[in-house]
Amino acid sequence: LYLLILLLGMIFGLVFVLYNKALLVEEVSRVTPLFYLSPLFVLMLSTLFLGEHLPPKSYIGIGLMVLSAILVSFRWPERKSFAVSPALFMILFLDLLIACKDVIAKFLFSYIDYWTYLFWFVLGNIVIRPFLLFLPDIKIRFIADMKSLKPKIYLICFINSTLAWVGFVFYYDAVSRTYVSLVSAIPSTQPFFVFLFAIVLGVFYPELIKENIDEKSAVVIKGIAAVMVLAGTYLIVA
Repeated sequence: LYLLILLLGMIFGLVFVLYNKALLVEEVSRVTPLFYLSPLFVLMLSTLFLGEHLPPKSYIGIGLMVLSAILVSFRWPERKSFAVSPALFMILFLDLLIACKDVIAKFLFSYIDYWTYLFWFVLGNIVIRPFLLFLPDIKIRFIADMKSLKPKIYLICFINSTLAWVGFVFYYDAVSRTYVSLVSAIPSTQPFFVFLFAIVLGVFYPELIKENIDEKSAVVIKGIAAVMVLAGTYLIVA
């Protein structure tokens, strides 16, 4: 079991590397809603393997979340035809990996305690990431960034990582206590807050973030998608 948890931690470490890669090729408020579609996969897997079931209204909520993802993953290029976001398939694959990880974690909580799981999972995260430096392209960019970054950027990265890990600890504590299909839906509210913060940063600090706020239609579409995610999440957990 411990080796399995260690492996899950290693996979999770690589998942967020790919997530950050998706952020480089697409706007943050498009990528994040797609990333939080993992509750769809969690629901299916937990029903099949854990016997968890949700009330009918929860499926309406899931439908809203799917529609919101479709809404933000398509964009109108200049040729006036639909084009799929380049981040779509990458993020959907990551969603499936995360869902498998969460369902396996819920299963393992029947045999081990929360803190034991957390220790081995975090250890897997820590162990795998330095191996990425063996890839030449990553190593070159990493060394260049380390030489050029200002101290305040290091501080921001440290704060960001700390907040992410605090959220991670609380998330798996919740998974150990109740249905994983319910817990996995809660983080889907994040696109709404990402959208708000991205708009604020795009207005006051446009050099810090890639976010299209010049066209009102783009802002409206993203706003509707964020509200749909919130409504869908409410129907799932209410």
